[in-house]
Amino acid sequence: MDNGCEVFAKLPNPNAGAARFTIASEVATRKLAKVLKAPVPRVLAGSFDAASNHVGAEYIIEEKAPGVRLGSVWKHWPRNAKLQLITQLIDIQNTLASVTFDMHGCIYFKDDLRALGEEPEEANIQSATASIPGIFAIGPLTTGELWNGVRSGMNLDRGPWNDPSDYTLALGHNEIAYIRSYAIARMYYYRSLNTQEHPEDGLALLTQYMKVARYLIPRSTNGAVSNEAVSKNVLTHPDLHLDDIFVDPETLQITRIVDWQSACVAPLFYHADVPRMCTHRGPLQEGWVVPERPEEFDTLSAEEQRKIDDDLESQILHKY
Repeated sequence: MDNGCEVFAKLPNPNAGAARFTIASEVATRKLAKVLKAPVPRVLAGSFDAASNHVGAEYIIEEKAPGVRLGSVWKHWPRNAKLQLITQLIDIQNTLASVTFDMHGCIYFKDDLRALGEEPEEANIQSATASIPGIFAIGPLTTGELWNGVRSGMNLDRGPWNDPSDYTLALGHNEIAYIRSYAIARMYYYRSLNTQEHPEDGLALLTQYMKVARYLIPRSTNGAVSNEAVSKNVLTHPDLHLDDIFVDPETLQITRIVDWQSACVAPLFYHADVPRMCTHRGPLQEGWVVPERPEEFDTLSAEEQRKIDDDLESQILHKY
């Protein structure tokens, strides 16, 4: 810029889903994250209406994240520094999870949802620590699985949903609608080298799924969700990996978290996962067991010892 400031411009990738909804939701989500003091880049400008702006595309212009990408320094950090950073992430996620919503869906500004042809659903945001302005609403999910290809023109159930089981049912209904309208017989070699897979096979399987879909949600004997704490609708980052996090290389503090595209509010048990940046790729001991070196470790070669230590660190980061 003329004043020396650096900014980034984001344009939606074709595989990102519905560009208008994706951009509108990300801008609103990051605004809410800012209200909660999460370290997200400030949005300087944005538009989800390609037909009316000078760019001719949906876009977000945002501040340049200070610091360096975590992926460029992670492998050089000692284990304690990595554990301290994971603790920072846990604190940020806890801040986000302390705010609850009545519905499962994506966050939008109310006025933007109306401009997108949707009726805004009140977010009913509950927070004991932050004052949330009444500008937000809950609307449809923006994930590409619901919008890519011919699905963009289908009348699918993309939310929002009041009950966790409504989502499990919507998954089935949406796939049934797609198969009936567009699926054709095909060879699927993971299934058979000789016979085709037919749409009727998928419909038969989905029929069985629909019979049990409501029971996939943890419930008590009286039909209520069994654990209210894990069923609350909360916001989390959709896919934390090393290049989504910027850090100060001197203080090792998180400066920004980027890539909030398709972030959604959902029951906590739907979010239950280990972030990709910490996921161990291999066998993992179950339970509260700290991985340890094998007894014969001292007899192994330096290369074998290095591999074992790398694997142990990966397991420890996953468990932490």
